[in-house]
Amino acid sequence: MAKRKRRRRTKKKLWKETLQFEAFGLLTLALSVITIASLGKVGAALKLFCRFLFGEWYVLIPLGAAVLSISLVFRRSWPDFFRRQLIGVYFMTGAVLLLSHVGLFEKMAEDGAYRKTSVILNTWDLFFAELKGETSGYELGGGMAGAVLFSLFHFLFDSAGTRIIAWFSILVGAILLTGRSLSEDLQKVFGWIARFFKNTYTEARKDLSRLKKKPVENGEEEGAAACGKGNGTGRGRAGFRTDHIQLFGADQPGRRIFPGISADHRPHSGNGG
Repeated sequence: MAKRKRRRRTKKKLWKETLQFEAFGLLTLALSVITIASLGKVGAALKLFCRFLFGEWYVLIPLGAAVLSISLVFRRSWPDFFRRQLIGVYFMTGAVLLLSHVGLFEKMAEDGAYRKTSVILNTWDLFFAELKGETSGYELGGGMAGAVLFSLFHFLFDSAGTRIIAWFSILVGAILLTGRSLSEDLQKVFGWIARFFKNTYTEARKDLSRLKKKPVENGEEEGAAACGKGNGTGRGRAGFRTDHIQLFGADQPGRRIFPGISADHRPHSGNGG
């Protein structure tokens, strides 16, 4: 009896956990779709909240929520938010937000559109101007997340240094996400480039050698044809036909040197008898 009760409790507990994960996952997926499509007041409000956080990259939030919801439905457990692949995604996302905000404030600095000295306060003003329907002529960049990152890194490294940090963060994130070694990938890339240039150079040399041989062959053919025209019907190597040469003139047919000498004109041995 005790074993049966334990089994029932275990099954009931598993059923509740499964129901909770699936219900929460499906609800999150529905809200993600509503946010991306900006459906109704709820969709518009969620979209504004995402824009407040991530600015022009607000779509990353509902997309991430949709991926999380699918994972909850199928795995029925919370993922490890600090696993290697997710840390790589965090690095790349933060770098993109940072680069967007650097570009935004460089443009504002060129136009002299700074209203306040604080990056965070200027971003706040841009968001509320958009909320009121006012057109400021500027995008939100990376939102408040990008503003916090930009204010920190700009204080430490200035704008140029911040860009360098952002690009290297993207590189680090890609390595963490894929789990591939940078040195091995670079060796493969440079090896492919070296093979490409080597094959191109080899083919170019072959084509050049063919082009050099063609004029020589054409010259020999033209010379042979010219010799043939000068001697009538010439077919031999020197441009004439040796089988038509006669030894004693045209009135003595049959006495040819080549291909054979007639029997009556063979050279005699002895005393000329």
